[in-house]
Amino acid sequence: IVSHTLAFHPRDPNIEFFGHHNGVQKSVDGGRTWQETSFRGRNWDAMGMAISPREPEHMFVAGHDIFSRSGDGGQSWAPLRHNLPGTDIHGFAMDPDNPSKLYAFVVGYGVYRSDNAGGNWQLISARLPGDGMALAAAGGQTLYAGSMERGVLKSTDGGKTWLPANTGIEGRNAMTLAVDPKQPQTMYAGTEKGLFKSGDGASSWKKLAFPDQNAVVVAVAPSNSQVVMAIAVGNEPKGYVYRSDDGGQSWAGKR
Repeated sequence: IVSHTLAFHPRDPNIEFFGHHNGVQKSVDGGRTWQETSFRGRNWDAMGMAISPREPEHMFVAGHDIFSRSGDGGQSWAPLRHNLPGTDIHGFAMDPDNPSKLYAFVVGYGVYRSDNAGGNWQLISARLPGDGMALAAAGGQTLYAGSMERGVLKSTDGGKTWLPANTGIEGRNAMTLAVDPKQPQTMYAGTEKGLFKSGDGASSWKKLAFPDQNAVVVAVAPSNSQVVMAIAVGNEPKGYVYRSDDGGQSWAGKR
């Protein structure tokens, strides 16, 4: 299973959704066990997810030729009607302060923003590298992107321009990003060299004592920012799930 994205339930840190190449799985026990959801199928490549903090039953899944919405907490899904130029979406994010504001990186076109929960989109910038694999929103005009060659990129003008933000990061293959919605200066980035944490809005990074060689997915629980989950992959097609209950200082896993 190729791992792409994790999303916590906004009010329960023991409920998580996991997106991969064959759909979405759900855990209700802190990541110990996982069950298939109705969003599943061969090559249903879920690369990004977002859950409304105000109405947790409203969820989005975006990915390779997939863009769907659920209004019942992930029990059922329907394609989202939109005006994006394509649906090869390699980065997807929801503004933590305004769940109606969404961002999508459409491969070959650029970064788009919706101010009405995905109904209408406008192009913000075509300057993000084409190898982008992650988007994260920190509120206001601050966005982060993960590039497979340029590492972490930061925008402070709503995605119009981007600058590198890699001081302290090992590797340049930034596969995953997560922003603490309660403390947006705190964030996490996963690369082929491990998992890194910043406390100053990506101005500098420190490597965490993560128990695996890489980190391809990371997420922070909105209801308890000390709870962080990350996934690493090995040579075999498996993902190993790790959980921290102290902001990344120590980890439990593999699961």
